[in-house]
Amino acid sequence: AIVIVAVADMERITPLARLWRIRRSDCVLALIALAGVLIVGILAGLALAVGISLAMIVWRAGEGRLQLIGGQSASTDGTPEELSAPGLLVARPLQMLFFVNAAEIRESVDAAASSTETHPDVVLLDLGLTPDLDVPAIDAITDLRGSLLDAGSTLWISTRVDVVHDRLERAGVTGSTGMPIYRDVAGAVFAYLALHTDGHGDPRGTVLRTLLDFVRKQRTDPNLDAQGRLVFQELEERIQREIDESNGRQ
Repeated sequence: AIVIVAVADMERITPLARLWRIRRSDCVLALIALAGVLIVGILAGLALAVGISLAMIVWRAGEGRLQLIGGQSASTDGTPEELSAPGLLVARPLQMLFFVNAAEIRESVDAAASSTETHPDVVLLDLGLTPDLDVPAIDAITDLRGSLLDAGSTLWISTRVDVVHDRLERAGVTGSTGMPIYRDVAGAVFAYLALHTDGHGDPRGTVLRTLLDFVRKQRTDPNLDAQGRLVFQELEERIQREIDESNGRQ
């Protein structure tokens, strides 16, 4: 009776129910930790739970999920998202690019570029969620660049992280003789428009207004994460400044 009274207050069903409601995998891990401690002991049970948690982290990171914008490609939910510059395909990995998922992401980007009705002139790889690059990731980017060149496309990189800039430059991937690298997606989009709309197709103002409508539409997507909303917000502000400046010059 003394033992029962002592441990009765340790039962916490409500936190487990909350875990199950918010994220069921976390609840499963908690139950595994509980069962491990009861069956094999405290230290061994906790070690088991930690090991399974690390394995799940690696497994999730290795999924290689992408958000695709532009051309005739599909986003992560399979909905076509056509950018006003159809020759530009933006591919953003939804997790850090590293050795576990580098090959899968490379293959996914390559497949996305090949699946468009019109092969993109430029594929922009947005590494906004990657704080650093290991050698396998750099090798995957180099291989992707080569395969895209063989198919008639150019690979561009977008990242704000100075460490990623430095890694790519040391590897000879970027720089004066390598692929272009931009601080943000907005800068890359405007660089593409400057190269492909001056004197060709629609006037620049029309392209900018079409692009602004597209960006505003994307910002309302409920499936967009915080980083994606920030990218579209910066892009919208930059496009609006360009339109205002163009109107002022006229």
